[in-house]
Amino acid sequence: MEDPEEKLAERVERYTDWEGELNEIVHLTRRGVSGREIIINILLSDEEDCNNKNIIFNRTYNHFGVNIGVKNQGRYCVVLNYASHLGNKTEIHTHPTCKF
Repeated sequence: MEDPEEKLAERVERYTDWEGELNEIVHLTRRGVSGREIIINILLSDEEDCNNKNIIFNRTYNHFGVNIGVKNQGRYCVVLNYASHLGNKTEIHTHPTCKF
């Protein structure tokens, strides 16, 4: 069986170097939901073990990245990646359709 943490590390390393701790939250949502609503939904729907809350409020993580992909029929998959330290890659990668 593949190690999920290794997969996460490989994905993050496509964009930047990292060291220390690395974690992610995956959340499904519908079209038209704001970023604030997504975070609130993640916090409110967290299971009893509070893993997502522990990730979001963990002071170890100094950096995070967000990726949103279309799943089907107006559903979106939001992936939040958290890292304690990022390396020194100078190239910055962004998705061409992202508008900030």
